[in-house]
Amino acid sequence: YFEIALVLNKKGQYDKALELANDILRIDLDYFTEQHPSVAAVYNLLATLQENKGNYEEALKNAQKSLDIRSAIFGELHVDTGRSYMALASIYLTQKDFPEAIKNYVMTKEIFEKIFGEKHPLTAIALSSLGLAQLNSKQVPKGTANVEQALNIQIEIFGPDFIELCTMYKALGFAHLMTGRYFTAQQNYERALTLCQKGFGPTHPSLVSIYEHLAFLNSFQDVSKGIKYYTQAVKISNMHLDQRQPRLMNCYLNIAKLIIRFRDVQEAQKYLKKVLRIQRNSKRNETLALQAEEKLEQWE
Repeated sequence: YFEIALVLNKKGQYDKALELANDILRIDLDYFTEQHPSVAAVYNLLATLQENKGNYEEALKNAQKSLDIRSAIFGELHVDTGRSYMALASIYLTQKDFPEAIKNYVMTKEIFEKIFGEKHPLTAIALSSLGLAQLNSKQVPKGTANVEQALNIQIEIFGPDFIELCTMYKALGFAHLMTGRYFTAQQNYERALTLCQKGFGPTHPSLVSIYEHLAFLNSFQDVSKGIKYYTQAVKISNMHLDQRQPRLMNCYLNIAKLIIRFRDVQEAQKYLKKVLRIQRNSKRNETLALQAEEKLEQWE
């Protein structure tokens, strides 16, 4: 059942995977004490699924439980302990707590390097993730170097068409975006899009951030394409993710800003009202809601 839950997560079927993972946890707790490797594995999976769904508070709790159990059983220098540090780091990164994300990714990288060496897929994933956290923390040269090194390791091991490279191309696209190299950034995001669609299908949740960045990059010269990409990001988000996610509010706000260039005030207002509706339902991200209110007043 655990393997099925992993497959469902990979496919982006988070609700089904969460339901199954919770069933597995109940069964494991009936058979084992909470201080058991199987229980720790389920907590780690639950953390990943809840992060994917946008339930960050629950995700952090479960990631920490997993780490505490694994550290107590295996010690620090163990691959499963490294996986728990990685899960924790990913949640902090998603929540934009970059110092905590970097700290936990450094721990992950050091564990995997000591166990497997520098040229190993898990080490490369940790290195790439660390690079992405550093990029978000404005440590651009260091972050870019780590992402590029990780990409080269993976290509050397698996070849240039390995599906999992899409994550690293996304990170590299972000690195070039931050330094104003928009054409190179777009090339990397398009490469990520091709690999992700090939490996996971046209509506996988990992495509959302790719479409968001491609929308931004295209909107300077081709407004229609920018709207198209943002709309695609919204469509996939609505299929898989929590409808109260700030990223959905951000997409609606950006679509409105692009639509207004065509002087279609009524259509732009529809998207601004969607931003406000999400904020009322979730009580999150007042900054985006304030922007939407200001635009509504300007465009009345």
